[in-house]
Amino acid sequence: MSDKVEKLKKELRQALIETYGKETVCIRLTLNSYGFHTQVEERTAESLQSEGISMRNINKEWIK
Repeated sequence: MSDKVEKLKKELRQALIETYGKETVCIRLTLNSYGFHTQVEERTAESLQSEGISMRNINKEWIK
């Protein structure tokens, strides 16, 4: 990948971290001939605890 694309990916990652909440664990971005699609996955501490899962958010912080 070009340096320009790598730089933009890093900037986009930082913008997404700043925009989404602490319960966001995954953001999927899809770009195709039809357009751009964003899918966000969030998990609450309660839902993780009930399933016995430990997980970090997109900012690499443990969800507590």
